[in-house]
Amino acid sequence: MNNKTNAKTAEVNTTKKQNVYVSKYAKGTNRSSLTDKQVISINEPKADKVYSSLPNQVKNLLHHIDTISNTKGSCTMKDLNEVWFNEYVATDVYKQDASVVLSHYLTVFSKGYKRLTSDDLNIFNIS
Repeated sequence: MNNKTNAKTAEVNTTKKQNVYVSKYAKGTNRSSLTDKQVISINEPKADKVYSSLPNQVKNLLHHIDTISNTKGSCTMKDLNEVWFNEYVATDVYKQDASVVLSHYLTVFSKGYKRLTSDDLNIFNIS
């Protein structure tokens, strides 16, 4: 007769584990740090050097910032979110709006990415 206890069953049976609720929703992002009125531009000399090493989402951000800036003269976070939503979120390509994606990569890039330093990755100007 085998008296081994399933590890997951044992965890559920403990009082301590039952009192801990783990939400299925992720914590909020730092979207509040990027407002709709902020202007975003590209630090082109740095972006040109690292472009081939960047993730596709960042390449997409750069593409849209460049396109909006050339069309309207500048790119606000609101402009970028509108284009991003229409092209990616509405078509279920991405779930987050551009401000969430940009916030994420600003955080990632501040620590370095794929042998690139945070200085190399200082490709966005936000004012």
